[in-house]
Amino acid sequence: MKSARPRLVVAGNGMVSHRFCRELVQREPQRHHITVFGEEPRPAYDRIHLSSVLKGEPIDDLSLAPRAWYDEHGIELVLGDPVVSIDRRRSRIAASSGREASYDTLVLATGAAPVVPPIPGCDLPGVLTYRSADDVSTVRLLAMRCASAAVLGGGLLGLEVAKALAEMGVETYAIESAPHLLPRQLDRLSADLVHEQIERSGVRIAVARRVRAIRRESHSLMVDLEDSPPLAVDLVVVAAGVRPRDRLARSGGLAVEDRSGGVVVDDDLTTSDRRILAIGDCARHDGVAYGLVGPGYQMARVAADRLAGGSSRFRGGDPSCRLNVAGVHVAALGEHRAGDARELVHQNGAVRRTLLVRGDQIAGIRCVGPWPSLIAVERAMAEKRRISAADLDRFVRSGDLWRDYDPDLTTIRFYADAALVCHCASASFGAVRAEVERGCTTLAAIGAATGAGSVCGTCRPLLAQLCGDRAAAPARPRWPLLVASLAALAGVGAFVGLTPLTLAPDGPIEWLSQFWRDEAGKRLSGFVLVGVSAAVLALSVRKRVRALRRTPLTWFRLFHAVVGALTLTILLAHTGMHMGSNLNRALLLTFLGVIASGGMVGVATASAGRIGASVAAARRTRSWLMGGHWVFLWLLPVLITFHVIAVYYF
Repeated sequence: MKSARPRLVVAGNGMVSHRFCRELVQREPQRHHITVFGEEPRPAYDRIHLSSVLKGEPIDDLSLAPRAWYDEHGIELVLGDPVVSIDRRRSRIAASSGREASYDTLVLATGAAPVVPPIPGCDLPGVLTYRSADDVSTVRLLAMRCASAAVLGGGLLGLEVAKALAEMGVETYAIESAPHLLPRQLDRLSADLVHEQIERSGVRIAVARRVRAIRRESHSLMVDLEDSPPLAVDLVVVAAGVRPRDRLARSGGLAVEDRSGGVVVDDDLTTSDRRILAIGDCARHDGVAYGLVGPGYQMARVAADRLAGGSSRFRGGDPSCRLNVAGVHVAALGEHRAGDARELVHQNGAVRRTLLVRGDQIAGIRCVGPWPSLIAVERAMAEKRRISAADLDRFVRSGDLWRDYDPDLTTIRFYADAALVCHCASASFGAVRAEVERGCTTLAAIGAATGAGSVCGTCRPLLAQLCGDRAAAPARPRWPLLVASLAALAGVGAFVGLTPLTLAPDGPIEWLSQFWRDEAGKRLSGFVLVGVSAAVLALSVRKRVRALRRTPLTWFRLFHAVVGALTLTILLAHTGMHMGSNLNRALLLTFLGVIASGGMVGVATASAGRIGASVAAARRTRSWLMGGHWVFLWLLPVLITFHVIAVYYF
């Protein structure tokens, strides 16, 4: 029996499709008979934060709505059965299973597919794309069994993948063909700052490098680069961008942009067939395919309003983006290039803020690193507020526009209901407040209801203030590592400085000399010293033992520093604070060199970006110190071997 309600079929069940369904049922519940066909076996999920699945978080945590939500709103959800053809003459679609469905209106929300560059070898086993939950599961499975990986792509997705792999203990390279990272969002200097901070997390980055081919050699994949030696890795992940998925539209005879792809739509988001709409990454409006979830959500809202009888039009999406690139906050808002605007820059260590100013108004904003007043500055840009010359001078000097700026003014209670708290999802403060009054008390609940906080995450601190959710706690400070490292350095200094006191028969630490003269005590402490010293290998073993990669690298670094301090204590008992001579002195000095250089590396790691020095200088200093540390570490086992031979065989 034919339904009296208009039949609406949605091809695709991604983030934009889900947002469209939510917007539609909020406006006109039960007005349409809705059927949604999804390609994947699970309901829509947050694709933006898939890297958390790579780190071991369950995919269910990213769910935007369970199947029960669709049932509750009378939406028929068909999973694992994508639409493969459109019969426009009969107004019917066919799914891969052979199932057919009639429509009065068809909405294409097929999203985008990963771009696979025309590089020989991209079809080899071990070369994977990264777009869906299944892709991520496959990458994680292989990453847990490999020691090295290369990620092709230095955009947001590529850097997220590279950082996640590095945190798993995989030696990771990120390769970008453009002159710098994030070329669509940032200028060269801002991108260089992101480059430095991400490399500090363990990712090795190569920019302006083109991959000529990928080939299999023995048990490794060889990535051949122009003007560089080839890289031997166990895994290659392709994250080189996306292209609109328009195959379904092409097969149905709809107008499609031939060169770059994308279903051509007008301001109503209708295609060349008035009964068919296209939204999200698969659509191309006014020559632009956005590839961002923010404009996709705007399209979903316009399409839902139109089907509910409204008069909304899509006048172009906001290309602004707020990103959390592998833990580094990045924003590119408003105009991207200076043109006839002045460029004002404030940089302090790991933070760089740029304003594009035309006349006395802000035309564009770029920033790398935290900026507490960013929402207020963005609001001033949106309202075309006049900015005085004194405020602009203050920005260059201090990084803040207003002299009496109070961070509390960014709290959610000071904003009008119509103001946007989440630009990515176009969620207003009023909409968020209404959901809180309905019982949403967590960021996840607010995200599911409004979409706020589900994309870049910049607005989450404000959302947490309103709903009382404190789940997203800041990262643990590095104070324990700093304290352990300083303790090791202080111990080395005390060892060297107090050594002459042991020569006095009645000196304050004569008991050490007595212990040292006891042969059994020396042997016991010597074997304990060797055993404890071997524990420092834990940091290297972590990179090669799959089970250990689940423990954060920070904890292994802390363990490494504590072992260094403990080694010094045992060394004190073993030597009686005597420097010895010849081989014994060389061994003691090598031990002290290992501990001192390791302590300095620990201090540099714990305080990087926090002591006022530039990020580049901090990274160079740590690299130099690490080189010295490795020199002492290589000498140590050789000298220990000679020492044991000298003691027990001669």
